[in-house]
Amino acid sequence: TRDVIFTWDMLKTEGETGPYIQYASVRAKRVLEKFGKVKSPIKNWQKSEMGLARQIVAIRIAILEAGRQRRPDLIARWLLDSAKAFNDFYEKNRIEGHPTRQWLTEQFYNAMERGMYLLGLEIPNQM
Repeated sequence: TRDVIFTWDMLKTEGETGPYIQYASVRAKRVLEKFGKVKSPIKNWQKSEMGLARQIVAIRIAILEAGRQRRPDLIARWLLDSAKAFNDFYEKNRIEGHPTRQWLTEQFYNAMERGMYLLGLEIPNQM
């Protein structure tokens, strides 16, 4: 619905760029490799964890609305918002030794992988 003008700023790993989305996904992937996966915890959730959990669940709405409205930009917007939410979460919370946070990291990674696949993007092995 609008023109896109290429600039080298599109390749930055911060802001609203593809590499920013990839960076957040690679970060989550590394956390999972380092600390492993855990079973779904169902108690002792903290406020910061709930915010990320709500963002992760919103992928379903983004996908359904993108299909209904024929607007893949809704998935791209969800990816950007989720990458920001995860990066904020990662910076403010220690993940090691916290099963809920490890589980949320896994759910975030899975959702990002799904959303990126729908847009034809890949998660690189490293950045």
